[in-house]
Amino acid sequence: MKLRDFLKAEIKADSIEFEKVPTILVVRRSLSKTRNQYFAFIPEQTTNLFREYLELSPKILFLPRGPGL
Repeated sequence: MKLRDFLKAEIKADSIEFEKVPTILVVRRSLSKTRNQYFAFIPEQTTNLFREYLELSPKILFLPRGPGL
C-alpha cells in the first residue's frame, strides 16, 4: 500500500489530512488476491490509526515521491 492509494488524503510535510471520512482506498491489482483493482472505504477509526502511525514514523512523510510512488 502506498500513500497515493488514499484518494481523498492531503499529504503535507508534517501531517496527513483526509478530506472525507470514510475515505476511499484504492486496492491495486498487485495487492488484490483476484488481481482486480477495486475501491474500499476506510472508516474514521482506521484513518485515525493510520494518522497516528505516520506521526510516530515521521520519516515516511519525507520520502521523495518518484515515479510509481
